[in-house]
Amino acid sequence: MLSLREQEISRNKAAGSALSDPDLSAVLHLIPLTEVKHLDPELWERCRFSLSSGGDDPKAWDKAVRTSTVVLEERLRKLGKTEDINPDATGEGIVNIVFGKNSVLSGRLDDRQREAYRNLYAGMMAVFRNRYAHRIVDPSPEMGGAIIAFIDLLLKTLGDIDWDSSSDEA
Repeated sequence: MLSLREQEISRNKAAGSALSDPDLSAVLHLIPLTEVKHLDPELWERCRFSLSSGGDDPKAWDKAVRTSTVVLEERLRKLGKTEDINPDATGEGIVNIVFGKNSVLSGRLDDRQREAYRNLYAGMMAVFRNRYAHRIVDPSPEMGGAIIAFIDLLLKTLGDIDWDSSSDEA
């Protein structure tokens, strides 16, 4: 029995459609970990040792995901200069210092944008960072890779923010 996709291809071939041979060039962009050169350099440098034990080992992915959350946390600390405000802050506490209502970015981002960043990064900390920081999770390679790719996106998104301007200039 043919799958639905195979049936569709068969119908398209019979009709003479070029849809029978789909262009799959976008697939590489949907799987960002196939090209590690595109990952944040620090993220890859910190995670590659865990993953060098084998891509099918869930224990390796557990360590790599945990490490990737620490890389994100450290980047937020550094960019937001949170050590000067609360050196003991972790996870969502760091996010609130950086993106909260009276945060280091107040006046640099409009309130809606700042709140959106706060929600995005706080959600990541609550859903992934906390779980991997306090539990042995052993994710599948697909799940571990997706989380690392998401953290890579969050790291790159931090680069879109003007961290150096003063709130008077905004």
